[in-house]
Amino acid sequence: MQVGVSTWYPADVTGGLDADVASFLARLTTPPTTERASLYTTLILSLKSAGVWSKLDALWVMAAADSQAARLNLVSSSYTLTPVSNPVFTVDRGYQGDASASYLDTNMDTGAGGGVKIQRNSAFIGCYVNTATTGADVREMGSRNFAVNLLNLTSGMSFRSSATNSDSTVATFANSIGFGATNRNNSANHDIYKNGVYVETLTRGSVILSSSNCLICAFNNNGVPSQFSAKRVASAAIGQDLTAGETLALYNAILSYLTAVGGN
Repeated sequence: MQVGVSTWYPADVTGGLDADVASFLARLTTPPTTERASLYTTLILSLKSAGVWSKLDALWVMAAADSQAARLNLVSSSYTLTPVSNPVFTVDRGYQGDASASYLDTNMDTGAGGGVKIQRNSAFIGCYVNTATTGADVREMGSRNFAVNLLNLTSGMSFRSSATNSDSTVATFANSIGFGATNRNNSANHDIYKNGVYVETLTRGSVILSSSNCLICAFNNNGVPSQFSAKRVASAAIGQDLTAGETLALYNAILSYLTAVGGN
């Protein structure tokens, strides 16, 4: 997929411009090709149709045509990613950390309470990794309150949801490729998904959230970036709790885009 120079304006079935599509495309420094704009349009409209879009604080698609587009939140002009210590951007693949210092700050405080949709007992967080990096006890995405690790030293996924002291490991997978997510809709436990499919429920009570920006390719440990990942992240999402059907719809929409650009 190549970057074009002409602007393309998608229209919905009523002949008008979808406001959310238009808003995102307007924030792209380099106007997208017709094909690229069509992919973004399909992604956004499919999420709106599935009832997912309104529940998200942020959706980042780092497998983009350029690094500026990769850092933008599709949902709103808030929470643009800030690269720290030069994480590597690859066109149509995403951002990759170096396992030692590089990461992206989402600039989203996951403990902001009324300022965000993600809450103590209504929380979704997940990311898509497209490299089969060997397992390590790192985090592809994380704040003090929430975290995602697609493959750890025991070949399991690890997650944190509305907790501040420890993560929980689930299942065993062949590699780190795919979309791992955790969803909480109550105070007692949270559900784990891989590629949009329910894996298991982890029993862990929620705690009062602390102020903590979520990082990508690293974990925010009380303001100190740590547990840096070498995996490449193609997309990530944060928001309020989703149903099983909405989680699958989110995965399918992301996968459709990534498959089209070769980023899956």
